Parts: sequence; structure tokens; C-alpha cells
Amino acid sequence: MENAAEALRMAGWVLIFVVALSVSMNAFTNIRQSIDTIVMDTDREYNTKYIQGNNTDRVVGLEAIIPTIYRAVKENIKIEFSGIVLYEENGIGISYIDNIPYTDYRREYFLKRIIFGKNFDDQDKGYERNHFPGIKFYDIGLAQTLKTQKFIESLGVYYTEEVKGADTPDAQKTEKRVITYIKI
Repeated sequence: MENAAEALRMAGWVLIFVVALSVSMNAFTNIRQSIDTIVMDTDREYNTKYIQGNNTDRVVGLEAIIPTIYRAVKENIKIEFSGIVLYEENGIGISYIDNIPYTDYRREYFLKRIIFGKNFDDQDKGYERNHFPGIKFYDIGLAQTLKTQKFIESLGVYYTEEVKGADTPDAQKTEKRVITYIKI
């Protein structure tokens, strides 16, 4: 009888050990998933992989940058400028052009204000205030700023996730092309 009681006690301790092990493994799994989620939710723009080895970097000036901006907007390519602020949105300086949310005339107006500043025909002075709330354009546009400067143009790619999660399959990631201009 004493052996049976001792066996039951040992079985109880084993059961408690298994439960404790299961709880600790579950806690570690939750911690790992939380860390993975935090890491995956970081800004993807800092993980740009630049295309190397194809000699895609080139030295360009204003004559190449302006047409590239218009083409990139149509093809949904991000354009970044190193060290140049293009406009301000809610008091924050923006140095890139990406996913312009406006359509037709407003998109064209937006681009012209960034590129040419106030040098293009601006007949409606209240247009900016009514159609671009929170955005401050500069009087001197990108064309005047870049007139005598040269830049290195680099092509790159980064991936954005359509579905957030710890383990997002590659099929649910969207490739985003980026062109970066670095002042020489």
C-alpha cells in the first residue's frame, strides 16, 4: 500500500512538471511571436536592397531627374532625395515622392509646385489652401535648387507587407521600387 501511495505522489509530481513545462514553453512562444511582430512592423524603407553589380548607379543632373519624377509617379516608384526637403506636411519635412494620393489636375499641380515652386502659372491663390491642407510648398522649387548640382542615381527595391503578422508568406509581400538621389 505504501508503494502505491508513493507511486501516486511521483505521478502527481510528473504531472505538475509537465504542466509547468507546457506553460513555460507557451510563454516563450508568445514572447518570440511578439518579438517577430515588432521586428516585422519596423519601417521597410530602411531595408532597401540596392541593385548592385549591374552598374545601375549613374551621375545625373536636373535634365534626367525631372523626367524620372514624372515617369516614377505614373509607375508608382518611390523617389528619394538625400539631404533635400521637397515640401512640409503637418510641419514635417518630406524628402521623397511616393504614392501621391491626388488624381489628375491635383496630382499635376502637386508635382509642379514641388518641381518649379511658385514659378509656374498659379492663378488661384486659394487652391493650395483648399486642396492641400497641412502641406506647405516652398517658393523655390526643386528645379531651381538642383540647377547646378549633380547626383548619384541608385535603383533599389524593398518589400512591403499587405498582411501584418509574424510569418508573412512571400506571396503576400509587395515589391516596391525606389530611386534614390544622393548629392555629390
